[in-house]
Parts: sequence; structure tokens; C-alpha cells
Amino acid sequence: MKCLSVEEMRLCDEKALKTKGFTPELLMEQAAQAFARLCMNRFDACVPAVVLTGKGNNGGDGWAVARILKIHGYDVKVLELFPPGTPEGNFHKQLAEKNAVKKCPSFSDIPPKAFIVDAVFGTGFQGELPGDVKKCFNAVIEAGLTVAALDIPSGVNGNTGRAASGALQATLTGTFEYPKYAHFINEGRFLKGELHVLPIGVSASPEEEKNMFFGNLPEAMTVALPVPADDAHKYTRGAVQIIGGAPPYGGAPLLAARGALRAGAGYVCVDALDGNVLSGMPEIVRVLHADWENVSVNPKCRIVLAGPGMGRDEKAAGCLQRLFREEEACRLVLDADALFLFNDYFVKGRHEVIMTPHWGEFSAMTGVPVEKIQREMIFLGRAFARENGVVLVLKSPGTVVFYPDGRFYFNPVGNSYLSTLGSGDVLAGMIAALWAAGWSAEEAALKGVILHSRAGDRLVKNGKVNFTATEIADILSTSDSE
Repeated sequence: MKCLSVEEMRLCDEKALKTKGFTPELLMEQAAQAFARLCMNRFDACVPAVVLTGKGNNGGDGWAVARILKIHGYDVKVLELFPPGTPEGNFHKQLAEKNAVKKCPSFSDIPPKAFIVDAVFGTGFQGELPGDVKKCFNAVIEAGLTVAALDIPSGVNGNTGRAASGALQATLTGTFEYPKYAHFINEGRFLKGELHVLPIGVSASPEEEKNMFFGNLPEAMTVALPVPADDAHKYTRGAVQIIGGAPPYGGAPLLAARGALRAGAGYVCVDALDGNVLSGMPEIVRVLHADWENVSVNPKCRIVLAGPGMGRDEKAAGCLQRLFREEEACRLVLDADALFLFNDYFVKGRHEVIMTPHWGEFSAMTGVPVEKIQREMIFLGRAFARENGVVLVLKSPGTVVFYPDGRFYFNPVGNSYLSTLGSGDVLAGMIAALWAAGWSAEEAALKGVILHSRAGDRLVKNGKVNFTATEIADILSTSDSE
């Protein structure tokens, strides 16, 4: 499924107005009909409804939804926080009033068991919520009312997913024609609730889509670990070398190794400085070094994962420089400390590279402040992957995977319990294993992210919360039905 920016969606609407015979009023009606059907499928007519409306198209859509629900026998009122202020919005307000849709005087008059339609602010929202709106939203939140958001929960920016303080938590969101970036990143990922994509007849043609700036949404539930061939042996299943583990971080490469083994690697070797890597996990090969100066690529391994617990001193940087400048072309997954040293060693195009930074590591790599990365992660991540010719896994609440050709993919699964110490090490090991198994760098990165997130979802489904990185890795080797 394709996902659009606010600007691209606006172009689709404008194209429909110019070439498909739509008027602004008819386009608003199409959206309202689709959203009202969603509400009628979800809520019985015996449940009162209150539509919160604001300015512009969102407010006009809200008035139209109220009229349609009224026609279908719903007890519906409109709490108008702002007048529509556009000709088409005013048209639908007047039409609703002609159909006996009444106003709700204030938020204190909302019935205690009503469902709320949020049609206050749209995808272009920026800044903070006005005081009166915030009070209204707080009343809805405190009453625990069910909220159906029109296009996006009010207070969330449609491109960045960043939410203003007091933004509404939706139970479900009905968005039009395409999902938006904000539905999968930052606070928008969690505030949207269930997402329903509602066709309204304004999709771009295949020819038009070629020139559009699409994000992509994978079919997450179809992703599975690779199945070994009948004649497989440990090396054909995938051999991974992990370079990391300087005192006191010997646990980091062990977690990466565990992730790699549970994702299917047949051979895992850890090169480390910390003697702690000698304990536990008898399945892995260990090579202990006095320092990083003599570490080289293991010829048995197709993939090298560098960085977990490696440290950031000159000798670590020197080891990475040798990997990039002296070793024959190889496949590298760079994580953790290797990312902080990125500018000391990286040479574009010499090796195939997957990078797995979180916001702080990406900030260290690029010099861009974390706050700006949070706001502009799609545009910054896409530019970085293209300019450096790498696959970039930008970890966040809503990880995004960027390909060197400009494509990028959202991760629709996962939960906040995955944000635990060592979780990223497990993910890096999984990605390395999938790449070693024969998948492309792009496929290994994207599917590794999805499988890692689904592991977290399975743990929660099985009643586990506050789980550890080890538990994330270990559930990979059990079937989805367990």
C-alpha cells in the first residue's frame, strides 16, 4: 500500500477537481459519505453522536457527516468549535441545518455515552491547540468517550506525526484514498487507533504515481523467516561475523548473536575485547582480542555486523577504517558505536552497507539536531540513504526503512515495550542473519524490522510486558500460534 505526504494528497484532490468532474462540495460529500458509512458500521443508531467541527474542509466534512448520520436515524449534534469559513464548508453546514441537525451548546452538554466524530483540525495542523479546544478535548479524554477521527486525530501534523499537547486519542481513524505519513510515525502512530483507508475516487493514475513522492506500507503479516533448504548446512544458512564488545559492553554482541541465531543464521562468530563474551551461548564462535588492531574479516562469513558495544576510541575507529579501506568489498551492517564513528571511516560505494541508527545516533552522524530529525525524518532519512548509497533503518516510535534508490517503507507493527536495552542489538543481528541467508540488503532490513516488531507484539499478546531483549530474540524460534 502507498502512503502520501499532505502535499501529494492535496495534489490528488486538485487533480480530481480539474479532471474528474468533482466540485469542492461534491468532493466533501464523497469523503463524508465514506466516513459516515464507517461510523454506521461501527456504532448503533441508538448511540448518540457528537461531531466536533473546525475550520475549512475538515469542519465542512464534519457537518456533512452529521447530516448523513441524522438521515440514517442517529441522534447527532454538532459542537462547532470554529465556523467552516469556506464556501463549500458553509454549504454543507447549511445543508445539515436544513436537515434538522442541531448544535451542542458546549462540551459539558455532550451525552455521557456518545461517540465523538473529530472533525476539528486536518492533516495541515501545526503549532499548539487553542485553549478552548484543549479544554474540550480534555473533557472528551476524561470522559473516556470513543473517538472516530476524520482523516487524522486533531492536533497531529500529517507529515511529521508530531502531536500538540492535548491532542485527541482516536479509537479509529478514517483517512481518504491513501494513508498519510503521520499514521505510522511519532505520536500519530499511536493516536490514530485503528486505521481505515476510505476510497473516495481521487486516487492517482499509475502514470501519475510515477512522479509522486510515495512512502510504502508492507504486508507485515505475510513476512516469515527463511526456511532452510533440505540440503542446507550451517554456512549455507548464513554465516555472520559480529565485531563489538569492549569492556563493559560484552553483552551487546551476545545479544546481536542471539538475534542472528534465532533469525536463522547457521554460523555466528563474535570478535570482542571483553572477556564476558566467553560466558553463555555455547553455539557461537568467540575470538578474544587485546585490542581492535588485529581484527579482520572472517573469510567464512558473508556478513559483518560492526558496532554493538565496540566503543568509540581511536582504535575502534582504526578498525572500522581498515574494514572500509583495506578489506575487499563485503557486506556490512553498522550499528551502535560504529555509527558514532561514521564520519571517521565511511567510504561511499566500496561496500554494501545497512545502517541502523536511532535518532541520537543519526544526529551524531549528520550533525542535525534530534528535534529536527523528529520533525523531518522522512525527508532527512531519504536524502541520507540516497546520498550515501546505503540502506538506512531509522529507528524510532515508528521505524522507517530507506533504500538507496529513494524508496522508503513504514513499519505498521510493534509496540513501545520494544524500547528496551539491547533490543537494537537483537534487531541488528537479525538483519545480518537475513542478509546472510541470501535476501537482498533492502529485503533483510525491512523484513528484519517487521519480524522484530512482530516478536514484540506476540510477547504482549501472550501476556508479556516489560520483556527483555533476550525474550525478543527467543520468541522468534517459536511459531506464531504459540
